[in-house]
Amino acid sequence: MPIAVSNMQLATLLWVPVVEEWVFRKGIGPCLRRYSGSIFWGSYLSILLFSFLHVSPTLAHLLEGKIGFPLGPLLLGCVCEVLYFCTGKVGPCIVFHAICNGVVMAGFLL
Repeated sequence: MPIAVSNMQLATLLWVPVVEEWVFRKGIGPCLRRYSGSIFWGSYLSILLFSFLHVSPTLAHLLEGKIGFPLGPLLLGCVCEVLYFCTGKVGPCIVFHAICNGVVMAGFLL
């Protein structure tokens, strides 16, 4: 029996990795590395921000101290930072990110 994939799921697989990786690897990451003066700390802050934004933080949660970093996006951010530094290209990060999203989506669909 074929599994139907909605437009939102298709966007998650295709467009979200493209946008997130360009924003974080080419935008936020370089800014944080330049601001911090350190490749390590700038990348670390970029990874934490990437992970933190994946929990959809709200002001109420922040005020209550309910702050967390999900392990999946934290590890994804780490791998994508390494891929970006090793290759100097965003493409491998996008592909890896899309594969990770696909694995998660397949788990939910099955």
